[in-house]
Amino acid sequence: SGMISWKGETILTNPPWDRPVTTVFQTDNLFAHLTCEQNVALGLAASENHDADIDAAFDSLGIGGLQSRLPDEISGGQQQRVALARAMLRNRPILLLDESFSALDWSTREGCFDALRDLATTRQMAVLIVSHDERDAAYLGCDVMRLEA
Repeated sequence: SGMISWKGETILTNPPWDRPVTTVFQTDNLFAHLTCEQNVALGLAASENHDADIDAAFDSLGIGGLQSRLPDEISGGQQQRVALARAMLRNRPILLLDESFSALDWSTREGCFDALRDLATTRQMAVLIVSHDERDAAYLGCDVMRLEA
């Protein structure tokens, strides 16, 4: 039980699609029958052309050129970055990342962290990252809350 609020107003009474939150889970983030670009375009205004924004997001995450591929044609780490690109372009003020970087090697994580930090700073987003790897928080220089059993 409880309440979740943003800027003093509860968000739980809003339908999920109308909440100021985007979430990226560890797995199962993409629709298998849609191309990577189509997956990223989900939730974006259909009346606008987002091709340049999608291409820029793919490039910033090191997955440029994968837009026309299906999710089962790319690696798990690439799938995670496609899901992250979708979350980045949704432009919501709150971004929840649940083990979203666990499938990535360290150098790829650094690149994604840099892109994420730039985006969060530019858009003044609140970002909550759940990770079992303490290096993530150290690299990002963020506040840490540790849950121990």
